[in-house]
Amino acid sequence: MDNDELTADQLFGRAVLESRQAREISQRAFAELLTEAGMPVDASAVSRIEKGTRSVRLTEALTIAQVLNLDLSDLVQDTQTPEQIFARQRRFVDITLQAFEEAGLAAAHALADIHYQVQNEPRVLEAARDERFDQPRDADSYLRWVAARWRANTEVEGPELVLTTKAGAELMRNVLHAVADGVVDALDEDDDDEH
Repeated sequence: MDNDELTADQLFGRAVLESRQAREISQRAFAELLTEAGMPVDASAVSRIEKGTRSVRLTEALTIAQVLNLDLSDLVQDTQTPEQIFARQRRFVDITLQAFEEAGLAAAHALADIHYQVQNEPRVLEAARDERFDQPRDADSYLRWVAARWRANTEVEGPELVLTTKAGAELMRNVLHAVADGVVDALDEDDDDEH
């Protein structure tokens, strides 16, 4: 029987069974742990839960997850439809892209601050040393220097995520570039040495 043919109770029960067995806890010991945690059950009730013939209330599901040291989502993820999983993943993407944008904005502010400092006190560039690159001469060359160092470090250490195709990697980079494009913009199209 595949997941599409199982009820939510059966899928939840299977997740509980697999998690309990992975921890090498017997049904009787698991029942005792659940009882101690405020969910009075015996081994036969645990068996019915694992078979999906006994439904559990939300508070019981939370207790089961707690005793197994899991998040509730770990036990219910297989009970969701593909549409529900997609909706959850989309929310996670939105949250992480928002965090990426906020981190990018913080980095942009830090870069703007250091650019301003270098413009006003160019002597601080003496501290910017990396034998792989020419010494930056001014505020603009310092930002190019930072970008070059960042790229070089990525080439040495490798990217954190490697996809199977160049097209897939380019699509993902396009999304990240779209977020980054929303972080920094210019007041006008004229280049008047103001950053």
